[in-house]
Amino acid sequence: MVGIGAVLVGVGLFFGLRDDKVMPPQRIRLEEILAEVKNPIPIRTAEDFDLIRDDLSADYELGRDIDFEGVDFQPIGDRNHPFLGTLNGKGYSLSNIHMDLPSEEGVGLFRQIGEAGVVYDVKIRKISVKGDSLVGTFAGTNQGKIVNCKINDLEIDGRVTVGGIVGRNYGNLQDCSIKNGKVSADCMAGGIVGRNYGDLLNISIKNGKVSADYMAGGIVGRNYGKVFDVFGELVLEGETAVGGVVGYFEKGTLNNCRFVGNLECYNKGGGLIGTLCSKTDLIDSFAKGKVVVSEGDNAGRLIGYMLEGAKVENCRSNVVLIQRGVKVEKDVGVIYHYPSFSEVFDYELERENLEHPWQIPDSQPLKLTSE
Repeated sequence: MVGIGAVLVGVGLFFGLRDDKVMPPQRIRLEEILAEVKNPIPIRTAEDFDLIRDDLSADYELGRDIDFEGVDFQPIGDRNHPFLGTLNGKGYSLSNIHMDLPSEEGVGLFRQIGEAGVVYDVKIRKISVKGDSLVGTFAGTNQGKIVNCKINDLEIDGRVTVGGIVGRNYGNLQDCSIKNGKVSADCMAGGIVGRNYGDLLNISIKNGKVSADYMAGGIVGRNYGKVFDVFGELVLEGETAVGGVVGYFEKGTLNNCRFVGNLECYNKGGGLIGTLCSKTDLIDSFAKGKVVVSEGDNAGRLIGYMLEGAKVENCRSNVVLIQRGVKVEKDVGVIYHYPSFSEVFDYELERENLEHPWQIPDSQPLKLTSE
C-alpha cells in the first residue's frame, strides 16, 4: 500500500491507462415519448392517483396540483407488477406524501418502475418515506426512465439501499433535482440513488444531508453505472466508504461530477469517492469543502481508498482534509497496489521516466458555481 498526496491528473499512467473512451448516456427525448402517448387518463385527486394501480400499463397525466395530507399512501405495484405506463406531471406537484412502512421492501410512489415505464415533469413538495430496503421517492427500483422531475423537502429513511429519487436504479435518471433533502440508511445511502447500475445525467442535490454506517454518497451510495454532469451541495456522515459523490465506486464511469460541502466519517472518506475500485473511470471531477476522517490512513481530499487499476484523470480538489485531528495534504489516502502481470511494464516503465514517480504536477482548482 502506498500513500500519496497530489492533485490527480492522469493517475491512470501508473495503473494501466485504458484507451477506451466511455461515451455519456444518450439523452432521452421527451418529444418522442409524448408522440406515442394517445388519450392519457387525467389525474386530479389523490383518489385518481391511487387508481393507477388498477392499470399499470396505461398513460396518465396530472391535471392539477394534488395534496396528499391525511392520505394513507401505499406504494403502487410490486416487483412482479411494475409500472409500465407513462406519468406526465405537466409541471404540477404532488405534496405532503407520507409513507411509514419500516418493515417493507420497495417503498416509494411505485415499488418498481419497469423498463417501459416513464415518469416525467413531476414535482414533489414535502415527502417522507420510511421502509426497510429499496427505498426512494419515486420508486424502490427503477428500470425505466425518470426525466425532469424535481423534489423539494424530502426525508427518506431505510435499512439498506436508500436514495433520494430511487433506491436501486437500472434505468435512466435525467435532468432531475432535489432541494432540502435528507437521506439515511444503515448501508448504501445516496442523495439520488442508493445503488446504481444505470445512467445518471444532469442531476443535482442542494442543501442535502446523507448518512449511513457503510457506503454513503452525496449522489450514489454504491455505483456500477454511468454518472455524468452531477452536482451535490450537502453534508455527509458515516462510518466507512463515504464520498462526496459516491461512497463505494465498484464499477463504471464518473465524469464532470462536483461536490461542495462537508464530510465526516471514521475511515475511507474522500471529497469525491470513499472507496474507488479497479474497474472504474473517474474523470474531470472536482471537490470543495472539508473532509474529516477520525481514524485510519484511508483519507483523501478526493479519494479515501483506491485500488490499483482505476483510471483517474483531471480531478482536482479545494478541500481541507483533517485526519486524526491533524490537517494533512493528500488527495488519495491509500492506494492498494497488488501484483499483476502488467505491473512490470506499466508500473516500472513509468517509474524510470519520472524523477519522482508518486508526485504528479499540481494544478489550479476548477472554478465552480452552484449552478
